[in-house]
Amino acid sequence: LMVNDPLGDEISSTGKNYIESCADVGVNMVLIHLKAFQGNMQHLRNTIKAIKDNGMCVGLVLNPDECLNSQIEKEILPFIDRITIMGVWPGAGGQEFLADTIERAKEVVNRLKRRVITLQDGQIHSDVEEGRYMI
Repeated sequence: LMVNDPLGDEISSTGKNYIESCADVGVNMVLIHLKAFQGNMQHLRNTIKAIKDNGMCVGLVLNPDECLNSQIEKEILPFIDRITIMGVWPGAGGQEFLADTIERAKEVVNRLKRRVITLQDGQIHSDVEEGRYMI
């Protein structure tokens, strides 16, 4: 399940019910787009906590123009189970895979050492099997 829209400024009863519903039907990981939180670190932390409190893993999705800063690395990454680096812009079909995506992912892997990184290109390419490339 990929969530690209924040669940309100705070985890509202609707957002909380949504997260609980995901857990109830057996979702094991929720991917959240960093950009959806528009820099609201408290809301991001609350959302991650709500997902974790419901027994699910959390993945963080980075768009092509986003990178990990020191605040995210320090405050958010200890609670993240997977990082997905988008190799195309979300929501627009037929895009070419952005060539620098693999290098961006290798840089993240080298810096973090222990995270699972997924490259997402939204379509099938010979070098990105079934739309994903795991590093």
